[in-house]
Amino acid sequence: MGSEINLVPESLVRKKGQVKNLKIFIAGSAGAFALCFVGFLAFFLLARSSELEVNLVKAEVEKKNTSIEKLKTTQDKETDLILRVAEISRTTAGRKRESIFISDLLKIVPFGITINKATIDETDKAIVGGTAVSYGTLADFLSAVVLSAKNTGSIFSDAALTEVSLKKDTGLITFSLEVFLKPGVLLPKKVLDN
Repeated sequence: MGSEINLVPESLVRKKGQVKNLKIFIAGSAGAFALCFVGFLAFFLLARSSELEVNLVKAEVEKKNTSIEKLKTTQDKETDLILRVAEISRTTAGRKRESIFISDLLKIVPFGITINKATIDETDKAIVGGTAVSYGTLADFLSAVVLSAKNTGSIFSDAALTEVSLKKDTGLITFSLEVFLKPGVLLPKKVLDN
């Protein structure tokens, strides 16, 4: 065999090599560009997908926050109602105490005594103030309270006169009386059951 003879001029062979190199460069560049484009597209889609997920999470958090706010509002209303009910219960219990006290007191008040003031404190003691037409009427009232204490159905346990004075202009006697109550008789039923 012999050597091969190349009939193509050498300048053409070089040009052919350059064209081949240029084709490889263009194909490589196009491949790299396509790869970059696909990578960018994948990154964009991933970022968009993540953004959508973040927006969904934000919407869910907003719904939860709204629910929490509604729950807090409901709890605040419930707390307010509980406080109101407790206040009404205290007021009602206090009025029942006063009502029982005044009712029992009026059963023993003799004619000629006017009650102007009656307050009950928390230590089973009441202060009763008023006027009497005479010292005898006042003595009858004091005796009625003391005698009523001996009755088992009575709420009174004793009484003591704390102040007496004569109004010169009217001739009436003003008085203040400390009335001691039997322990626990005016407490609300709930407290007595404990």
